[in-house]
Amino acid sequence: MGELKTEGIVLRHADYKDADRMLTLLTPDYGLISVSARGIRKQNAKLRFAAELFTYGSYVLSDRGGRYALTGCSLINSFYPLREDIDKMCAASAMVEMANYAGTQQPQFELFELLRGCLYALCGNSPKAMLALFSARLLNISGYMPDFKHCLECGKPADCFLPGEGGICAGCAAKISGAGWIKQEKGTADFIEGCVYSESESFINEAAPATVDNAFLILIRHIQLCFDHQFKSAAYFIK
Repeated sequence: MGELKTEGIVLRHADYKDADRMLTLLTPDYGLISVSARGIRKQNAKLRFAAELFTYGSYVLSDRGGRYALTGCSLINSFYPLREDIDKMCAASAMVEMANYAGTQQPQFELFELLRGCLYALCGNSPKAMLALFSARLLNISGYMPDFKHCLECGKPADCFLPGEGGICAGCAAKISGAGWIKQEKGTADFIEGCVYSESESFINEAAPATVDNAFLILIRHIQLCFDHQFKSAAYFIK
């Protein structure tokens, strides 16, 4: 039996038996790891904190041929404030749901850094705007970032968006029946570009609410088609 030490963020947990819990951790070096936490739900369990959603810690795991069990954890951040605000909790839930679906059992340095950074930033920024930023950056590192500024059919400036494809002008969009294209408001493409490339998240708080709403709708519809999955946690923000 070996031992594995790694930083990790709890993406999912599922209770089983009387007091046990199965965790899904996102780690930078090993990607997604399933971890058994035996007795963790007992009131006096010393590592109870390590099995809560969003928890970021330095985990110690026993390794029995790729089957991992929790043996120790040093807490780095519980992100407890995210659980006290319904909007922030829903945004964080959507982020970990997306990370769980996008991650693999290979090293996930970029995804880990993205999720960790966005959970920290979420504590002090607009939840919906932060979720839009996370979605845009996830699309970028996953290779699904489309061109929002130019029509995919004719190359003219895009004022609409076709989820799963890219930007499209109104003229070309009108020729596509039942395609589900979305009107792209002025400033939306620049906001999304800022989400991907800006070194600071503070700019999102200066964006008009209508711009954030439009960008979020476009991004979430696109990411769900790209990953062929409906992210239930994100539905809270779709008005």
